[in-house]
Amino acid sequence: MGSSITRNIVGALVLIVLSFIIGIMAADSAKQAALIIIAAAATVGIIAMGKHVWITLFLLPPICRLLPDLGGMPVSYALYTAVLCYWSLLRMLGYVNFTWRKLIGADIIIIALTIIMGVSFYRRPASIDAINNLFGIDTDYIAGRAFPVFVFSLIQYICFCCIPFERNAILKCLKWNLILQLACTFILGLSSLRGAVSHENSAYLQYGMFREFGEIIFITVFCSAPFFKLIVSPKAIVALSISAITIFFSGFRSMLAQFGLLVIAVCIVKKEYYALIISFIIGVITIGLLHASDSLKGLPFQAQRALCIIPGLAVEQSIRAGTDDSTSWRVAMWKWALDPRTGHIKDYMLGDGFGIEAAYHRRSVRSIMRGDLVYGDQKDFAKVRGWHSLFIDTLQSVGYLGVFVIYGAVLYSTFVMYRINTRLRDTPFFIYSMLHTSRISVLAIYFCLSTYSLYTFLGILMSHLAYLKVFHNIAVDEGKIFKGKKTKYVPMLIRQQQQG
Repeated sequence: MGSSITRNIVGALVLIVLSFIIGIMAADSAKQAALIIIAAAATVGIIAMGKHVWITLFLLPPICRLLPDLGGMPVSYALYTAVLCYWSLLRMLGYVNFTWRKLIGADIIIIALTIIMGVSFYRRPASIDAINNLFGIDTDYIAGRAFPVFVFSLIQYICFCCIPFERNAILKCLKWNLILQLACTFILGLSSLRGAVSHENSAYLQYGMFREFGEIIFITVFCSAPFFKLIVSPKAIVALSISAITIFFSGFRSMLAQFGLLVIAVCIVKKEYYALIISFIIGVITIGLLHASDSLKGLPFQAQRALCIIPGLAVEQSIRAGTDDSTSWRVAMWKWALDPRTGHIKDYMLGDGFGIEAAYHRRSVRSIMRGDLVYGDQKDFAKVRGWHSLFIDTLQSVGYLGVFVIYGAVLYSTFVMYRINTRLRDTPFFIYSMLHTSRISVLAIYFCLSTYSLYTFLGILMSHLAYLKVFHNIAVDEGKIFKGKKTKYVPMLIRQQQQG
């Protein structure tokens, strides 16, 4: 009774405030008003769920990706914040409790990352353009989204660590999360594809918009059954073929490399090493036949460009030259970053922080818009941290100390991912655990060559750590991982007789 009264009061207050905001926003922009209405509906829905609000942590984030960003931040960040605040309110009123899922290694990593980010901000404070424009302030350095992404990722981590989930409903939520991820990533891909197809050089563009959709299909199908059952199932073969096509025809060498590493990681977790050997042999034979028959040049531009990661293949010379130029363009900047004489990185031990000079950034944007500066100029990219390298971006931001901590976090996450998923292989949670945790293992090998920015990667890493905690807790509940030392069970009657 008290809980429903609280929900009604809070909901009424929210509606009153938002009605004024919507009226004001509608006078300026119908789009902004629509976003406020959607946010209002979501807020009221969250409040109405009461103790079951934890379900939204699984069901709403995929849908949030279909909505425009708020101030450059994903809408899902606002969701996590709202859920945590609402749960805290319910806790203060005595209707719910907090818990803390144990995985001490993950907690130590989060504490270490928080210290690193705090020290970085203390040494070189930096704001973001959205905040500067909102409050009419001007700062010497702007940091893009590094600090807010970390803060909101920390809120997400806390949500998954301290809000209790109902054990009998978690599996159903994970199933719906998978369905929504497939639907939403496919819709996002179609939306991006529509814009790419209308481009005048559409035949020579890279189509990576279905990459995530393809990876989800691969993990879901490949983890659903043993390898030899999959290769005799027409549905599984078609699904895996679609997954491979989305990566193969993306045009990105990095995506093809990451997908290959993902396949290796999944096979190792399933302990199906023969699947790796068979897949490798089939791949070598297929590419060898295409190369020998000179058929590679007949493939679309995107497929040839992706295959350029393999040296010696007979693809179109212009495509090979273009990819080599792209590689040389990046390698030249990486050499600058690693050379102290260039001055691009001032402090190699603790890093230079996340900020870039605001005045230079504004001049650069104006010069590009006027045509005075060509987009892609190496010196300009180096100046604004466009390294196209996770390792270099991490080195410049937090130094070798940060590189050591962050790469250690990746190795730890990979080890824990393997341990948890091998224990869950014979449970219905295996597919969902692999879906949310397996892709971090790719970066254990690909860390130095990944094109992620550090703030993007921190969001990915912290999300994986949060899900590792969730599935570690599930594995403990399922009896697959034991807390402390495993001992042989002795019935109480026998123990009493032994004591007597």
